[in-house]
This record gives sequence, C-alpha cells and structure tokens, in this order.
Amino acid sequence: IARRGRTKAGAGFRDMQRLSEMHYFHYGQFVRLCKRHGFHVKDLRQEQLRRGQLHSPKPTRRAIRKLLRSLGLEGLAYRAQRRWYVGMFELDLVKI
Repeated sequence: IARRGRTKAGAGFRDMQRLSEMHYFHYGQFVRLCKRHGFHVKDLRQEQLRRGQLHSPKPTRRAIRKLLRSLGLEGLAYRAQRRWYVGMFELDLVKI
C-alpha cells in the first residue's frame, strides 16, 4: 500500500487501523455479503434522493440533478455513480 502511495500520512483523522488491515468492497459486493448473512441493505442516500431530500451543496450539481430528475434519470445516474465513483456509503442493515 505504501509503495503505491496510498497511506494515511497527512490525513485529517487519527485511528489505530492500518490500511492493509481494512476491508474494501464495491457496493454490490457488500450488498451480496450482507444478504448471505441474513441482512436487508438500504442505501440511506438513495432513500433521501427518492424523497427529494438529498442536498447538493454545489450549484452545478443541483442543476445537473434537477435536469436528470426532469428526465426521470436521477435514480439511474445515482446508481451508476455509486458503482463507478462514490467510495463511501451510508447504509441501514436490518436482520431478516
């Protein structure tokens, strides 16, 4: 990890976990893992998006989202960027 320049050096937080000890999953991989262990997964940001409550602080992003929403593509765009761009998720896990 250090050879690839992916360290926590200079990070604005301090914790005891080394990057090599952490587990990384793509969204779909994590959802499948949760389902295998008996959990239902809900993406809290996607729920906010559906309710029209997801805040975008940047005006350009708000304008793009408004256009996508008017075309009925906001949900599709969110799922695509969740797969290819977003690195962190806010999830609700419910044991079923």
